[in-house]
Amino acid sequence: MAIENATALITAATTGHVVTRPEEILIMDTADKDTAKKVWRWNLNGLGYSSTGYNGTFGTAITMDGKIVGKYIAARSIYADSFIAGELQTAWNGITDYIQLKNGELQVFNTSDQLVSKFNYNGEHFYRDGTYVGKIGTNKWSSNAAHKGLVFDLEYTGKYMAWCYQKTSGASSYTTMLCFSQGNSIYTEQGLHLGCDFYGEWNTLYNIKLSGVSSGGYSAFTGTIPIIMNITDKGNGAISWTYSKLQVKNGIIVGYWN
Repeated sequence: MAIENATALITAATTGHVVTRPEEILIMDTADKDTAKKVWRWNLNGLGYSSTGYNGTFGTAITMDGKIVGKYIAARSIYADSFIAGELQTAWNGITDYIQLKNGELQVFNTSDQLVSKFNYNGEHFYRDGTYVGKIGTNKWSSNAAHKGLVFDLEYTGKYMAWCYQKTSGASSYTTMLCFSQGNSIYTEQGLHLGCDFYGEWNTLYNIKLSGVSSGGYSAFTGTIPIIMNITDKGNGAISWTYSKLQVKNGIIVGYWN
């Protein structure tokens, strides 16, 4: 595309003035360098183009010290021993999403110039429709810097974090298997929500509270169950006994009293 554009631009030129001076060659939009605005100037120090006159600013140039100056550089291939840039921006075919190197970050933008993601020293940061939602990266424990690790950080502006999969080939959406949601967002309650069966593989769950338990489709019992504690033979075929009660919540015995 760049070659075609350059060819069309150069071959379309039908006017211009070539002025040869002892020290340089000028190609201008008028024959007088004092009135010309569009000027190509070629001398011993280099070749440059100015749109602001003979002594204007040369935004496009090749100079004798080996430098090429230009707002845009188009090439099939660029080979270099090193590449130094305060800011670098590149796009594919000039029409798709583009990446930018800036301030020590690799940034990715969409065609609407919205930041989609960026990568820097502490991880990959993600944006959705202009909103920063979180990052995957490294961090250290706030109370003990010796403990370092990998983190999945969801920002307050991010409403949920989910693990999903495509149930069928060609499915238009992904099915949630596990999701952390803020309250009154995807789910009413804030917390982890399962979208599939959970298998503990006979490992032990510690320090948990159960609520809303059912087994085999039956709701767990909550209430009290009377039990006989002690039976006493009083003689003459008579007996006596004492009662107690089991306190049950969600199918689990949580206490008893006499």
